[in-house]
Amino acid sequence: MSLAAKIETAKAQVDALRCAVQEEKVRIDDAENFPQVQDLRALSNQPRVRRTLKGHFGKVYALHWSGNGRDVVSASQDGKLIIWNTHNTTKAHSIPFALAG
Repeated sequence: MSLAAKIETAKAQVDALRCAVQEEKVRIDDAENFPQVQDLRALSNQPRVRRTLKGHFGKVYALHWSGNGRDVVSASQDGKLIIWNTHNTTKAHSIPFALAG
């Protein structure tokens, strides 16, 4: 098979996939057939506070979840990194650091 034929075959496959994706989007956007999709959209637009973690004395400027889905590390202007256990809202560790500047 020549290179030009392979390119044409790949283009045809891309077009077929593009059409399939478009059809799936239309099917999912039809909220009458999928009421659960409408319910999920309503939930995603309504964030709410679940827990408030108190411990920093400055503005928190960074936050990152751990791989275990339970711990969070936060960095603040007060010069501390705090590792939190989010299930019981306690500080697991507090680490001082110096800001470069």
